[in-house]
Amino acid sequence: MKCVCIGHNTGLGDHIFMSGAVRYIAKEYDRTFILCLRKKLRHVEFLYRDDPTIVPKVMPGSRRCDQRHKSANTVYNKLKKKFDLEKVYGFQYNSARWRHWHKKKASFINMQYDAIGVPREERFNSFYIERDGEAEDALSKEVVPPWDYAFVCNKWSKGSINAYNLDIDLPLAVPCQKTNLIFDWMGVIEKAKEIYTVDTSFFHLIKSMKLPQKKFYVNSRRSIAIGEDYLNGEFDNNWEMIR
Repeated sequence: MKCVCIGHNTGLGDHIFMSGAVRYIAKEYDRTFILCLRKKLRHVEFLYRDDPTIVPKVMPGSRRCDQRHKSANTVYNKLKKKFDLEKVYGFQYNSARWRHWHKKKASFINMQYDAIGVPREERFNSFYIERDGEAEDALSKEVVPPWDYAFVCNKWSKGSINAYNLDIDLPLAVPCQKTNLIFDWMGVIEKAKEIYTVDTSFFHLIKSMKLPQKKFYVNSRRSIAIGEDYLNGEFDNNWEMIR
């Protein structure tokens, strides 16, 4: 059995936009192990629930790149004892790669695709989520008004903005603790007349959905490596940066 262990950045947004790369690589193997942190496991399991050959594996958490590399290798070495296993690691596990791509001013996403050796367009070409229609409908009935509305994601991992300070003329649908899965919000998002989001996992999910309506990127946090194609490109556009 030919297997591969894939490690890339471990944020939820990273798992979403790198899922195209994982699926692209997985086509060449009998089994693909994708490394993730325990707190992201439920989302990663949902992300690949349609494909039993892609198996999430929990790795110990660490803030530093060199320590994260060691954590990844701990899981890899255990799997290596059982499987004919290759490994493909992204730039977070190698600080030299980070410095190289940062100097080239590539976008954060393109950095990771280049580092892992997958064509950039596979972010969209190979992206797929088996959606849960029942969960989406239940959430929509609870949070969506019976008229046009704007979806507004105003929080990121270490901060937030006041959604009502934005110049929006529509009622707001703001993500709240109605569900434990970000993917349950896909129905609410795609039905919105306008979309506003800070740079967070919701932003990467929305981009992957390739929606036609006007979308606003709220530039309210210091984001890393916003370079070419970060907002608008061949596969997803209609984004405008505000604030």
